[in-house]
Amino acid sequence: MDEAPRSADAAAEVLFAGGIDLFNRGHFFEAHDAWEEVWTADRTPSRKFYQGLIKVAGGFHHFQNGNLVGSVALLSAGLEHLAAYGERHGGIDLVRLRREVAAELEKIRRRRDGGVEEPIAFPRIAHAPQ
Repeated sequence: MDEAPRSADAAAEVLFAGGIDLFNRGHFFEAHDAWEEVWTADRTPSRKFYQGLIKVAGGFHHFQNGNLVGSVALLSAGLEHLAAYGERHGGIDLVRLRREVAAELEKIRRRRDGGVEEPIAFPRIAHAPQ
């Protein structure tokens, strides 16, 4: 069941969508910041959903900066947060997002552990607002 995040106002919806756009362009720090504003104000069951997205964005930001330990930690935590939201939430196909993040997390984990450096394909978030 797809449930839309219940944000306080239209500004939060704009920040949420803007964060998705930033994430999809590889601007993970900026996406993190946009979603953090929404998360800070949110007091609904979607709060951990936003936090999961923030952690995933932070994990890829750490990867971009060469911090593989931080990347693995945040991507793992983000996936844990998003697991509670089923197949879709907030207009996002979470099955696909979790699968793609998990695949890249495994590549980053192997790289962190001294394995072969496999190319990383940052996931894109498909967003269909309710």
